[in-house]
Amino acid sequence: MLRSAVVVVMLALFTVPVQADTGTAEAVFGQSLMSQEEISDLKAKLANCSSAEERRQVEAAHKDHMIQRARWKGLVLDRADKTVTLADNN
Repeated sequence: MLRSAVVVVMLALFTVPVQADTGTAEAVFGQSLMSQEEISDLKAKLANCSSAEERRQVEAAHKDHMIQRARWKGLVLDRADKTVTLADNN
């Protein structure tokens, strides 16, 4: 029962959009695991990319980092659908 409640809370936190600098709502992969400063830093880094390829590399590295951070916290952050669940420790 507690696991279900934790998963519901994590999903709610994860799917909350953040306000981008452009004034539009933009979701950040793994944002429920990040501080506001980390979100701002990532957005600035993405904005400063000089090519689409560089942006894809930054996004891929960020996703890998968030998936690893979730693992350290005993969570699973799915790369495809961005859901957060408790890790199965069996």
